[in-house]
Amino acid sequence: MSSSRSEHDEQRPSAHAAARVADLLQFARTNHEANPTDSLAALLEAMRLGAPDARGGEAAAEAALARVRAAVGGEIADHVADVDGRRRRAAAVVRQLLDDQSTILFEQGREDLLRQTMEDGSSVVCARCGGVVPSDRWRQHQQYWCDAIETEGAA
Repeated sequence: MSSSRSEHDEQRPSAHAAARVADLLQFARTNHEANPTDSLAALLEAMRLGAPDARGGEAAAEAALARVRAAVGGEIADHVADVDGRRRRAAAVVRQLLDDQSTILFEQGREDLLRQTMEDGSSVVCARCGGVVPSDRWRQHQQYWCDAIETEGAA
């Protein structure tokens, strides 16, 4: 009997994932009128995180996006998917940075700082260069500092 109990426990999302799902749902509730695209992207992410396994969560999110596409059209669904994709790429970059033992934050034992800045929205990840940029300096980064500017200019 204990084996079925442990299998059931393995299917539950972790406490961290459950807390993240609650945060995403709260964000969607409080921002759906002012920012419907980000709210819907947050709901898709909550579906992924809240599922007992990764495939089930991804399938549920894809099914929801298909319903959005059927209800309001491809252009809006593509925009939501793009926002969701950017958010997922940013999360992957942050995970990679958190695991990178060569960073100054890792050396100082302060990886939590990066996680906090991404969660509270004070920083964003540039999709062009992969850099973590303070939100209030985003426009300057895009115009002057992004490493991708030199690459795109040379092409």
